[in-house]
Amino acid sequence: MVMEASFNCRLLAEATRIGDEVLARATPHGEGLAWKTAGPKESGSRLQEQTFLYEGACGISWFLLALYRQTGRAQYLDAGRRGLRRAEARITEGAGPALLTGGMSIPFTQLAFYRVTGHPSYLHQALETARSLAGNPGRPGVAGYIGGAAGTLLALLHLHQAAPGASWLLEAIDAYAGKLLDGCHLGRQGLYWDRSAANIRGLCGYSHGAAGIGHAFLEMGHLLGNGAFCWVAEQAFAYEEQFRDAGRTNWACLRQGMFDEAAFARAYGAGDLAFFTEPEYTNAWCYGAAGIGLSRLRAYELLKKEAYLRQARQAAETTRQTDVEALSTGSLGLCHGSAGNADLFLEAYRVTGEAYYLALARSVATRLLAHFHAHGSYGLPDDELSLFAGSAGIGYFYLRLLDPAGTPSVLAPSVPAAAAPPDLTPYRTLSLSPAAVQRRVLQPRFGRTLSLLDRLHPGAASPAPYPSGDAGWDGFVQSRLEALPPAARTHAEDVFGLERTGLQLDAEIVSDSLLGYKTTRKAEDAARMLALPEEAFRRAVLTLDADLCLAETRWDWTRTPAGDGWPPPEEPAGAHAVLLTPTLRGVTEKALLPFTRVVLEAFAAPTPVAEAVREISARFDALRPEEEAAVATAILGQVRQAVQSGMLLDPGRHPLNARGHAPAASPVAALAG
Repeated sequence: MVMEASFNCRLLAEATRIGDEVLARATPHGEGLAWKTAGPKESGSRLQEQTFLYEGACGISWFLLALYRQTGRAQYLDAGRRGLRRAEARITEGAGPALLTGGMSIPFTQLAFYRVTGHPSYLHQALETARSLAGNPGRPGVAGYIGGAAGTLLALLHLHQAAPGASWLLEAIDAYAGKLLDGCHLGRQGLYWDRSAANIRGLCGYSHGAAGIGHAFLEMGHLLGNGAFCWVAEQAFAYEEQFRDAGRTNWACLRQGMFDEAAFARAYGAGDLAFFTEPEYTNAWCYGAAGIGLSRLRAYELLKKEAYLRQARQAAETTRQTDVEALSTGSLGLCHGSAGNADLFLEAYRVTGEAYYLALARSVATRLLAHFHAHGSYGLPDDELSLFAGSAGIGYFYLRLLDPAGTPSVLAPSVPAAAAPPDLTPYRTLSLSPAAVQRRVLQPRFGRTLSLLDRLHPGAASPAPYPSGDAGWDGFVQSRLEALPPAARTHAEDVFGLERTGLQLDAEIVSDSLLGYKTTRKAEDAARMLALPEEAFRRAVLTLDADLCLAETRWDWTRTPAGDGWPPPEEPAGAHAVLLTPTLRGVTEKALLPFTRVVLEAFAAPTPVAEAVREISARFDALRPEEEAAVATAILGQVRQAVQSGMLLDPGRHPLNARGHAPAASPVAALAG
């Protein structure tokens, strides 16, 4: 006990020293205080005044508030208040609503001051500030915790818990939940978000990936009493599980945004598929086991499913090897360093009560203290002060270690329990049943199938709930189709097959970054080739883009639905070719005319344009000389259109064309058939 008391004294003393250093480096601005911290990379300045939780005054004020709570010293509360005032003064009307890197940092910090001090003015300010921000949905397509809709949603949930009578909050929560639902993608298993050419696939991890988004949905389902959103959270976690490497007991880091354009060009030109497909396996709060484990601990705490506790224990073991056994001397802060990794140990101790995890957190703190004692610093660039990348975050970790239950995690802030769930009936998204949430997720990919089932078999497309996973969904649809009359079943099977093929094609893309770079390269090549003189264009060698796939349907499902739906079953069946093209927004469909299909067939293997024109012309019956010239011109025009639309490409410029994607039925085979 004496040794423990001595260690706790050391922790508090070091947190206090950091707090005093923070005060000493503050710059007064009227009634506010500011600090110079590391700004965004593109700012051109290493140190500048920052505002938000991640890198600025809100984050430093958060630390000072926690230090006041532990010490009772008024100077820390006063400095935290003044830092918050400065942040309030700097927020602009156009500020985005991101939680850690945007305007929602301010009401979230105001709420923290309310929870510690009990002063209603802080809650009032938090609500007023949040309301001014909540109408701005932020950058389209950004979903993650740090800078996207999930972090904003989590902040709004915290505010609703503190002020359940504010009806506008539920309206805002409804809007952000809807934004996230409508922005998700169906994976081979589960759901994911933020698809980008800067990543291999949708990201895993807490900061930008599925774990943090899943955590926000989990908190929403629990706080509002609607298990449908817990299902969404579990689908996010299921997506990540396919990227867990059992040997490393870690989840893949799928980002590639750290590479510049030249690196992508070199790898693509060299045919280096591994560059585009092989992930890293880092371990930090932002990417890897340390952050993902936090989401699984909360899932276990709320859902009581042993699988999540097993995953959390595996994540903690990986983090023990990273930050205890390996004695990592890399970054020491919260975002991507030892103090942040140890947050997993603290949460594991809080949730399980097992002293083993508290001991692991203490061992990390011991190493950090020893590092400072030996070097006189934590080795942070420019003696960084910020909460997520600097010494304020290390100090916050020490305070968390002193009181894991009373000092909340800022890395994965769980929402306190509500007195009673609200009435969700008036809200479009929040009132959704589990089956309705699942239908909304499936609608973008299987909208025609769902529409037909509704029309042909009323009520058949509304189970409660849908089965999870691809196999479950396929089995569900097949069971509904079997209940239809033969003609209607054939009709519905036709469109279901088309939509399922599109989903399969999308899931089999091995790398979004490869797909994105290839698309850019194709556009550049097309502009170059189409500017060639005709004779030079005729000599060009072209081939099909191997990512494309042809689907055969008996009805034309690509046209705009007429009346109450797509082609009725009584419409005569025929033969329709649909070219499916994967993009970062999903798979697009294009009905192919027979002539276009014939042209594409000629390029199943790399072929000079002139040779393809001769081959296609030979398919026509005896032509007069003037007709031959007209046919050749039409064929050449169709080839040019195919180049411009990205169907045909120069194989010499695309060495990964045959390797970057391997669909179940290759487009060459499909077109040749």
